[in-house]
Amino acid sequence: MNWLNNFQQKSLKQRFLFILGLFFFVLFLCLGFVFIFWDNISGLNQLETKINSQQRLYFGVLLVVYGTYRFLKLMNKKDE
Repeated sequence: MNWLNNFQQKSLKQRFLFILGLFFFVLFLCLGFVFIFWDNISGLNQLETKINSQQRLYFGVLLVVYGTYRFLKLMNKKDE
């Protein structure tokens, strides 16, 4: 729980950027799960080029991995 102690000692700017980073982590995670598990995305079905289920799965996994990478990078960030 070292990051919790560091969170209490951060300035207002650092706390805001930390909360913003957490927001984008959750956003990427949710968007990735939408692409993985939602079979009928109405906006994607109306495109001229259809996206098949395998491409949606790859893109969803890519979003989840990228969100996890950002979260780990945020947690391991050293104060300057």
